Amino acid sequence: MAAAPGRRGALTAAMCLCVSLVVGMVSAVNLALPDLSASALHPSAQAVVRVVDGHVVVFAGLLVPAGALADRWGRKGTLLCGPVAPAAGTARGSPAPGPVL
Repeated sequence: MAAAPGRRGALTAAMCLCVSLVVGMVSAVNLALPDLSASALHPSAQAVVRVVDGHVVVFAGLLVPAGALADRWGRKGTLLCGPVAPAAGTARGSPAPGPVL
């Protein structure tokens, strides 16, 4: 069964917004590269690329499942829990003595 034309447009707009969100996040991470490279960890160029790629893959990979969870559990709860995963990852990785490849 095909979606109604108005609903199809809303779905397309929502997916475009998701892609725009991922592109904006990648831009923000790329703006942080000079600070990351000059940090006390002294990462190699390969380590910086892996950090950026890993961040993008995880963020983009969780975007669609988060939407499905929002449909099942409610948007507000999912939106409020959204920052928990990155915060937990940051807390877990913050005591690292150096970049891990």
